[in-house]
Amino acid sequence: MGISENIEQGINAMSSQAAELLLPKLKITASEDLRFLMLAGEEGIGQTFSIKLTYRQCVDLFELEDLNIAVEDRLQREAESSRVGGISSYLKERDNTVFPSACLIVTDLDVESLNADVTSISGVKSLIGTIPAHSDRLFIDGQGRVGSFPEALAARPELANKHLDIKVIVVPTDTIRESADFVRQIFSDFHLGLKKPNMSQNIYFDNEAPLSRFTKDVLTLGGDLGVPIAGAVALDGKIRTGQLYTLASFTDFICILLGESSKKSINKNLKDEDHYNLHLALIIQYLEGLYNHLNFEATQAMTDSKKWKEATKGNVTTCVIGLKALGYAGRSLIEHALLCEDEKL
Repeated sequence: MGISENIEQGINAMSSQAAELLLPKLKITASEDLRFLMLAGEEGIGQTFSIKLTYRQCVDLFELEDLNIAVEDRLQREAESSRVGGISSYLKERDNTVFPSACLIVTDLDVESLNADVTSISGVKSLIGTIPAHSDRLFIDGQGRVGSFPEALAARPELANKHLDIKVIVVPTDTIRESADFVRQIFSDFHLGLKKPNMSQNIYFDNEAPLSRFTKDVLTLGGDLGVPIAGAVALDGKIRTGQLYTLASFTDFICILLGESSKKSINKNLKDEDHYNLHLALIIQYLEGLYNHLNFEATQAMTDSKKWKEATKGNVTTCVIGLKALGYAGRSLIEHALLCEDEKL
């Protein structure tokens, strides 16, 4: 091997080592100042500001925390790819989107009065704020939303001027990392003890997914046709005396009856009105058969919680596994009905 080759290999090895030794980016700045309208108010930690930034501004002037930073040194929860991808799909597939406010930490914020005649209403001040280009900045809540914007804007450039609500908090240090304990505590206060809606509540409040609408239509139309299934289902996921299933469990039962392997395919098929109405009629007919042959109504009519618990505990059809079994039995009957209908045609 020649000297030149040895030198080249040495340079390549040094370059490789240098790449491995690159220090993680501990401070995030921007290429230009960012000016905006804002409202100022007082909270327990002091003064905070409410602003609106466009999705384009979030993409151009902010970054997520460098993943090369050791976990124990991070100030931001990692924006998981599944979460970012889910939000991106939400933005790409829907027009009627909405988000809660995000939280941005900065080290510098220049403030100027907007109007001397309207300085404060209920202690809230209307101001103009500017985050200087050199200011350290970091989203400690909302990084999934901010991380999803590049992909969403690439697919739908018209989203660039949509707005995200943001709470801005200023720390009195040159870098955010110097206020690490304060910043981490804010994140903890946002999320510690936070109880998210359960699956039943999510389904009940969701009117966009066809499956959610379909499940609620089964309950409503069943009642209109004399099948009291609505009284058996706990819409908020908390089963009370006289109820048999949570809305989430009942939705899983509906999925089995629809005969699809995934909720994505179910939602796609239920967009077809004929498919929707046909299966709505078949499923309600099946539920009517269940009420005619099983002791559901008597259990639902119980007001004594002790007797009700004994009745449901001793009945396999009132447990999740039993409900799924009824779903598979019903799916067989539905497939038979559809096959016979095709043969008639």
